[in-house]
Amino acid sequence: MQMENYKIDILETRRGGLGSSDAKMVSKVGKTGKLSYSDRERVAVMLGLEEPVNFTNAAMENGDFIEGKIFTSLKMTYPNAKSNPFYKCDKLSDQLGFDVFCHIDFEVVDDGCLVWYECKASRYSVDQVRAEYDDQLRWEYMCLIEKANELRLKPVLNLVHYHVENYGEFNAENMTVSPVSYRAGYADYIVKGLEIIRDTIREGFTFDRKSDITSDDLPMAIATSAALARQKLREAAELTAEVDAFKESALQYCLAHGIKSIKGDGFSIVVKDEYTSSRVDSKKLQNDHPDVYNECLKTVTNKPSITLKITNNGN
Repeated sequence: MQMENYKIDILETRRGGLGSSDAKMVSKVGKTGKLSYSDRERVAVMLGLEEPVNFTNAAMENGDFIEGKIFTSLKMTYPNAKSNPFYKCDKLSDQLGFDVFCHIDFEVVDDGCLVWYECKASRYSVDQVRAEYDDQLRWEYMCLIEKANELRLKPVLNLVHYHVENYGEFNAENMTVSPVSYRAGYADYIVKGLEIIRDTIREGFTFDRKSDITSDDLPMAIATSAALARQKLREAAELTAEVDAFKESALQYCLAHGIKSIKGDGFSIVVKDEYTSSRVDSKKLQNDHPDVYNECLKTVTNKPSITLKITNNGN
């Protein structure tokens, strides 16, 4: 499958089944024994009750660029390497009544081994990335073992970690490959979660969309980005407060010394003198002259937008 086409295929397979990107959600269901609102929304997409949404962000797009570079490098050593091959676990899928599948990043058959590579580009360490994506790796290991047994090959799963310094550049020295394996029982929570989802569907699944939700109701990919946005928003507020404090102190300094402007390296400060201005008191106009007010009104269509703010309980 060509690199530019595989994400369209991934989006389509969200109808009818669950893939390795759902592993954390499924594992959570297995641990808690219940489905949250976002879990139910994902099941609704799988059943065709809701449309799949292709959520992406800049980090994902930059990760695709790095993944493409790594695959090009891998092809030089293994010309028959495949990018994002699709595999469905037939036995488990038949038991559940819906597809269980994965798109591994790279696949190589070499020296009697079926080798899968899961590629992650991150600014975090290998251990941190391994912990963050542990459920996904367990899911992929489960699928890998089944496919390797079918082909009578030895299963090998590798985590390819690319330490990001600059997303716009690629440096092969930033890449490390770590073998991944698990002991018996490694997929217990995943299988249990899948069985809970199966039973929920069999009981007569319905999904009622809500217009007002909490952050706990968000899909994991969006929730992760939301947490990052909240952190950046708080940092931006702190930086804005620091800049405002500097502007006030600089203004007082300039006023005290009769300074009208300051030019610096990459910035400038210009003091605006006190001035008066006139503007329409729209409230008074509306009350005293409603006909004139209504005559001057115009209809403006605003595009959908979003407002972000930090609440008192934001961490």
